[in-house]
Amino acid sequence: MGVKSLLQQIPGPQFLTVKRLQNMRLAIDGHCILHRCCMFAAKSILIHNDISSTVKYVISYLETLLEFASKRSILIFDGGCLPSKDATMQTRQDNKIFHLAEAKKLLNLGKSPGDHLIKAFSINSSQLSRIQVALQQVFPDLVIFQSPCEADAQLAFLINSNLADAVVTIDSDLLLYGPKYAIFKFDQKTGDIDFFENENIYTQKLQGKDFIYLQKLAVLAGCDYVPNLKGAGWVKIWKVIKETNGNLLQCLTLLGDTKGVTLPDNYISLNHVAFDVLKALLTFRYHVIYDPISQVFRSMYEVSQEDQKLLQIMGNKFFGTENDDQDYCFKFVTGGLQEDLDVKEVQKVLKQFAQDSLNIVHKLPKLPSIFDLLQIQNIHDGVISGEGFSFDLTVYQ
Repeated sequence: MGVKSLLQQIPGPQFLTVKRLQNMRLAIDGHCILHRCCMFAAKSILIHNDISSTVKYVISYLETLLEFASKRSILIFDGGCLPSKDATMQTRQDNKIFHLAEAKKLLNLGKSPGDHLIKAFSINSSQLSRIQVALQQVFPDLVIFQSPCEADAQLAFLINSNLADAVVTIDSDLLLYGPKYAIFKFDQKTGDIDFFENENIYTQKLQGKDFIYLQKLAVLAGCDYVPNLKGAGWVKIWKVIKETNGNLLQCLTLLGDTKGVTLPDNYISLNHVAFDVLKALLTFRYHVIYDPISQVFRSMYEVSQEDQKLLQIMGNKFFGTENDDQDYCFKFVTGGLQEDLDVKEVQKVLKQFAQDSLNIVHKLPKLPSIFDLLQIQNIHDGVISGEGFSFDLTVYQ
């Protein structure tokens, strides 16, 4: 998960303890905690459909983390699949299915499944909703819900809307959304944390530039939405993006013409890479989230008119599907779509959180369109062009 080597490219964290989180409202990536359970809970989850050991671990983790933090912190789980990552997720799913089948074969023969169960580890929607309910019983003030797609954009939305103060995760993608504070590598035994302040990142390494500039660097270096050009490491990327004054598509063109730099596997031209680079930037900007105030699924930022032109070429909604059916959205995020599961307490806490947040929520600022940020000058018949670049986007919809 995240952007390869991103944390090595930015100023190091402050090494603190959880005491530093005194009264902070945390937004916690729940799936990052669940992934820690694969070493000991895989068989229980995958073979016996038993969530008890997973719940026990998450409780222990949260008790340590929340000892000093605000009781009204928020735990977010991944909900649906993000269309931008369909190919990546299909590969991962196929891999998990293979390893689960191998594990079952070995178990049926009375043999150890080895690491097949660990590699197959996943939690289905029914299990996730049951975990939500179980955790809510233990942490009555903790706000717990599932995001429409992935948790990272949801967490960033909560931070940037003043509904939380710091995000807790192991996914470096979060830094690309510009949260004020981010906590990585929480050590449950010692209480130690790696504490990042984005102000330090932007003033020291990026010379006053912002998280949007960091996004440009990240999509060239390779992220979950687009692989990097082979042979184009961080050193080359830093060099070329400075030479082009942050003109990402011109930078991509220059990298593509650089000796020793080749296309990623399964890419047939630089146009293909440009298409997915655009998809990545549009996804970071417009990823669909759950708005607890309006109780609907919506894009994190309102889609600009300029970017609508790009979406008309590329196909809409690879960053999730908006939905204004409040009843459906509320049931989805609270696990209420699962039959025979009592989610009343989960829903009660989320409703109260929304009510309490009415007077403190901040509207996200208007950002320049991706169209303008990429310095696109013309769109004609699916071809985008500007100074030093021209890409045909029509073939890869």
